[in-house]
Amino acid sequence: MKSVPKTILVVVLAFIAGAFSSFDFVDGALTFSLEVECLEKPKNVCIGSKTIASPSPFVVCNDYDNPDDCDKYYTGGYWWQYDFVKGVEEGITDFEIIEDAKTGLVVKVDFEDDTTTCAISVGDETCDMCSAVDCGGVLPGGCTDFGCITTGQPIAIKYDCTNLKMGKKSLDECVPLEPFVFPLKKKKGKKPNKKPNMKPNMKPKKKMKMKKKMKTKAPDV
Repeated sequence: MKSVPKTILVVVLAFIAGAFSSFDFVDGALTFSLEVECLEKPKNVCIGSKTIASPSPFVVCNDYDNPDDCDKYYTGGYWWQYDFVKGVEEGITDFEIIEDAKTGLVVKVDFEDDTTTCAISVGDETCDMCSAVDCGGVLPGGCTDFGCITTGQPIAIKYDCTNLKMGKKSLDECVPLEPFVFPLKKKKGKKPNKKPNMKPNMKPKKKMKMKKKMKTKAPDV
């Protein structure tokens, strides 16, 4: 039976995102998921944990003595962080097993408040291009200098990571953010040496033995 994923929701009204993102948004709600998830293609590409930040709500009041004279806004963008693992089965939720299986590869997708401008980082490197334009999702509404009245929800992106080693691009197709984004080419294993092909029913030729010539003795006269 598949185990239930462990998901922790943390709402932070003054969350400092500078340590996690190169973008300017600073507020957000955090969702942390601890479960091994794998892609169908390429095979054996899996994450062990996922962290998602979303805009956090706050209230702006013109008159703090009058609660009816307040407006609710959302501030901060979204970001997804994926920690990759190797050698564990899909569905595992054990913290120690996942920690031991982490490869050190971390992929992060950051969005600005408009939810269409984004950046992909692979470790300390950043991809050339990332965009959620024409990839679905909900755009935020009623945005001012304070924030937005509604939150935006990106669901997929297009990117170009060919500036990175083993990086690939997806400019003609939107890649979903769930279960995760893997913007790299999978390393191919070495192919075993193949034996030379032989035609069907082909048998090796037998070496013909040469008959020794018999010397004849001349009859006595």
